[in-house]
Amino acid sequence: MRRPWCTSGIPACTQQDEVGLSGRRVRLDAAWPDLRVAVELDGHRFHSSRVDRERDMRRDTALAA
Repeated sequence: MRRPWCTSGIPACTQQDEVGLSGRRVRLDAAWPDLRVAVELDGHRFHSSRVDRERDMRRDTALAA
């Protein structure tokens, strides 16, 4: 899937950028490190169960801190 920001005029991002989070390394779907901005896409295929959604919410909260 082509990311919508690729054609929107937004500056180029890094994809699958690794960052430290709670003592481990995680990958961000898209990131603008200089701006401290990241985008995570939670598609149905890998994020559909309650356990998946709860894990995603914990990760999102930790990333936002």
